[in-house]
Amino acid sequence: MNESIMYDINELASILNVSAIFIRKLMRAKEIPYLKIGAKLLFEKNEIDMWLDKHRHNSELLNN
Repeated sequence: MNESIMYDINELASILNVSAIFIRKLMRAKEIPYLKIGAKLLFEKNEIDMWLDKHRHNSELLNN
């Protein structure tokens, strides 16, 4: 069985080195993928990784 790694909002904020408030702002703007199960907010690692890749800027291009 394929199990996904899930983060709660505080874990994700810590991993990304941002505040939980900032994560909530992204959620309100529908800019970050998340699941809501009852009152629990969860973020799937694979989806967050894809989201980060999509929003990554290539610093090598900026240096040339």
